[in-house]
Amino acid sequence: MNPSEVKSTRLLTIYSELVNGAVLQKSELAHRFHITQRSVQRDIESLRFFFAEQMLAQDIVYDNREKGYRLTNTIPKSLSNSEILAVCKILLESRSMVKEELSPILDKLVDCCVPAESKKAVQELPHCPPTGAPGPLQHLHRLPPAEGPVPPRPVGAGTGSPKTKSS
Repeated sequence: MNPSEVKSTRLLTIYSELVNGAVLQKSELAHRFHITQRSVQRDIESLRFFFAEQMLAQDIVYDNREKGYRLTNTIPKSLSNSEILAVCKILLESRSMVKEELSPILDKLVDCCVPAESKKAVQELPHCPPTGAPGPLQHLHRLPPAEGPVPPRPVGAGTGSPKTKSS
């Protein structure tokens, strides 16, 4: 193998191990690949540069507790507390569900909030009863699937049924 192929194989091996959740120490990698720790550092920087250049939501960070490098995703996978509270408020104000349907959903969302003050804030939000018939969730599965965007209604178009001429 030429030096370029050796480096490519090494970079792919390091990346593969990081993707699989391994925490990698420079000294162990240097020993395994028969290179210096400085070369391992350059390999890590090459991977970081590649992630940035390709705008991938990944980064390699040093974990002080584990004493090694690990892969992280830079896009958070979960909602923040303020986002959870916003969703709860939207659900409550939508008036689309009765309290018995809405409460279990809110409880699950609130369980995602860590601080007690966030849980308390959601519990203090007022529930607005639905404006339509009770229990829309039980009929939700009957709705037909969306078939694309709804065409815009012409300005001034009425909402009533078309009138027919009687003879």
